[in-house]
Amino acid sequence: QKQSKIQLMKKAAILLLFALVLLVTARHGKNKHKKAQGDHHPSIGGWTLGFNVLCGRNLKPSMNGEFWVQVKLGSQVLGQTFADPFVNPHWFSYQTAVLQEKQGQIGKLRFEVYEGNQLRGEAKFNIDDWFYYSKWMINDEIPLEKSEGGTIYVQAGAFAPGVTVYRPFLKSKLIDLKPPKENAVRKGQMKIKISSGYNIDALARYKMGAKYNDFANGGCVYVKAIKRGSWFGVTRSTCVPLYQMEATWNMLIDKDMDVHLEKDIAFVDMELKAKRKYQRWVESYYTTDSNGRRHHHPGHYETKTETFKLYEAPLKVEQLVAESNKFYWNHWFDIDGYSGILIQGIFLDGGSRDIQFPMYADWQTGLHYPTTFLDGRIRVKIPKAVDLRIADSESSDPYALAYYRTSANEKEEIKTELRTTTIKKTLNPEWHYSGDLDISCTGSFCPRWMDIKVFDDDFGIDDFLGQYRLDVEELFGRPGEWVYNDYYKLENPKANREKPAQGAVYVQAIFMPRGMIQSEEPLVQSPQIVTGNLQINVVEVKENKKMKMYVKARLNGRHIGKRTDKINKPNPVFNHVFNHKLDVFTPAPPTLELELYESKTMWKDKLLGIGTISFFDLMNQKNTAVPLSLELVDEKGIPTGRTIIGSATFFIQTKVQMKRF
Repeated sequence: QKQSKIQLMKKAAILLLFALVLLVTARHGKNKHKKAQGDHHPSIGGWTLGFNVLCGRNLKPSMNGEFWVQVKLGSQVLGQTFADPFVNPHWFSYQTAVLQEKQGQIGKLRFEVYEGNQLRGEAKFNIDDWFYYSKWMINDEIPLEKSEGGTIYVQAGAFAPGVTVYRPFLKSKLIDLKPPKENAVRKGQMKIKISSGYNIDALARYKMGAKYNDFANGGCVYVKAIKRGSWFGVTRSTCVPLYQMEATWNMLIDKDMDVHLEKDIAFVDMELKAKRKYQRWVESYYTTDSNGRRHHHPGHYETKTETFKLYEAPLKVEQLVAESNKFYWNHWFDIDGYSGILIQGIFLDGGSRDIQFPMYADWQTGLHYPTTFLDGRIRVKIPKAVDLRIADSESSDPYALAYYRTSANEKEEIKTELRTTTIKKTLNPEWHYSGDLDISCTGSFCPRWMDIKVFDDDFGIDDFLGQYRLDVEELFGRPGEWVYNDYYKLENPKANREKPAQGAVYVQAIFMPRGMIQSEEPLVQSPQIVTGNLQINVVEVKENKKMKMYVKARLNGRHIGKRTDKINKPNPVFNHVFNHKLDVFTPAPPTLELELYESKTMWKDKLLGIGTISFFDLMNQKNTAVPLSLELVDEKGIPTGRTIIGSATFFIQTKVQMKRF
């Protein structure tokens, strides 16, 4: 018995030891899992974080700002680069930061690219696992998130205490991004031409406020350019009257030079100033000379000169040198969203020689002008509409409105609107309307959208028949062109299924800057109409739940044909065919839907789902059965998990014909 007790104790000790080993192993595995997930990491106190921002490529400017990068770890700002005013900036910023002790997750390392004070994109990295390697983890060109395009070249890594942070090599494909060697010299000729300014008067009114009235009578505006260094001194242009909308200076900086890219501060400071001369009456006064004799000075007028700085900006000519022998500058520089200055610039390698500056169209020709200030008119023509919805008993009394907003916000106040006449009792009205909307705006105050809305004229509240929204920026980008000249399908943004939008409105639109002669008016096209027979075959419904179900077809908000039989079982098979003859206006094919209902004995039938059939597909595959597998959604657009199986065919009975209304 004593020996058996000893054996039992040995077995218990072995089992206890085995359980202890299992517990330690499980805890180690759990910690290992945490380490892999980044939930726990070794002490980071004293670690050095390296973050180099070298350059950017193809950044998308939205204003005349300067690009710079801010580096953040979590919410902590680690450093930032200087600002560079080009879409391919060269920062070559090498920075490090020593981290403090911290437990838990560290946070993401973010490289945020700003233009002025606006965030234009970012690149972010999860660095929890970096503290096990002590090396550079990122050394590449990274695409920007939250951006319209562009990349930045970054190098980043973490280094343990005592480890030397070396500067990594650039990748071979980007070796051309290395900064020039010290004392690198480029010999050539710099040509900078400040040609003209636009809407200078508006800039002066904004900057000077009430003081503008002092300068308005006889005041003028001039440009001054100063090189920071030894290239050239002050260059003044002809002073143009302040009240002129368009200023012409044609100031040319033409200088032979040796450019030391590393030593020289490669900037030209451009200043735009208002200047006035005025007469000031000086009262009579007496003075006493050194001998004690008094002298009388009679009252008189004296001429004084006063200046007011409207704008100052550094023009970085370093990029002109890098992009030598071509006009790197040849565009309008935006000034605070109010005005623009046309600047052309080139650096010619090898010294002085004559060169022809490229032709740059005046803004009034419509070929190019600063888009930050717009002065002109939008001409809108609404000749007709076709196949409108029936709003009254048998027809409608349609009219159209045209107006613009600076945003898509429906609650925004409408400043200007155009209205056609009302055509009684027709679904194909011909208004032959033409109207102008004057545009004189700056930056964000310029219209962004133009709505063409069609209503049914009633005694009370007019019924909404549909709308089409024009992108006005397309008109501004192509002045002098009839950008819109077609039938456009009417939409209902509120998605009213009982009264859907139907048909199309014909719209012609053009933007003409002030002084432009209107181009020849385009012809109005007649709508194309296709007559045919629509056939929809509903085979079955995928629904596992047993209930009494049936299917209806809806065309442009109105039910067509008879419903299917009511079948009370899961996955019902109907094999029902809907037939409907119709005329289709090709600019605005109808909206076609299948609806699944549950039949109720005492209550209103319940809508179980809606499936939409693309009429474009039916017309493209005319006279051919198109298989259907419609995944149904509810009235809010949420999937229901039900599916209608079948086919649809549009049989063409007559050829495509042209009709006039």
